[in-house]
Amino acid sequence: MCKHYSSDQCQLLHGKIKKNVQDEIYREFLSGKKPILVSTTVVEVGIDVSNAGLLIVFDANYFGLSSLHQLRGRIGRNGEKSTALLIYDGEDENAKKRLDFLASTNDGFKIASYDLQNRGTGSYSGEKQSGRSELQVCDFVNDYPIFMAAKEDAKKMMEQRDNPDYLQMFEFLNKKTDSFLV
Repeated sequence: MCKHYSSDQCQLLHGKIKKNVQDEIYREFLSGKKPILVSTTVVEVGIDVSNAGLLIVFDANYFGLSSLHQLRGRIGRNGEKSTALLIYDGEDENAKKRLDFLASTNDGFKIASYDLQNRGTGSYSGEKQSGRSELQVCDFVNDYPIFMAAKEDAKKMMEQRDNPDYLQMFEFLNKKTDSFLV
């Protein structure tokens, strides 16, 4: 893209650029001095460019829907109309369904749940970004109410750490997790 525009208008941003240079690129983009920013997903979080109105994602079928949702959330923050173009080769029917679903909602939880059901969890170590889970006991989407109930129970227990009924459990957790309750 920057081949078609002068370096006075367009700049590249990616994670291998030194932080101080990234900051300068952001400043020039935010000020409008260089209004075209070609970037990797380094802009997915932490950047607020209220005047950005166009996002183009090439090979969008390779991204998780949550990432695409985060990226499209970077534009149109000033209340002006904005456009996110999610481009892919069009050959993958599953990708079309996923991108159509993304276009149908702005609800991040629904998007994450849909993506989890369709792409899988990958590995918890982060080595695989999609695929079936190694966990065979639970389903993060369908068992969500159980997780929420467990979260509330854990919260109550943490508020009552001195309760003798919980002492044995906290001792066990401390041994298993090396200073769980530091």
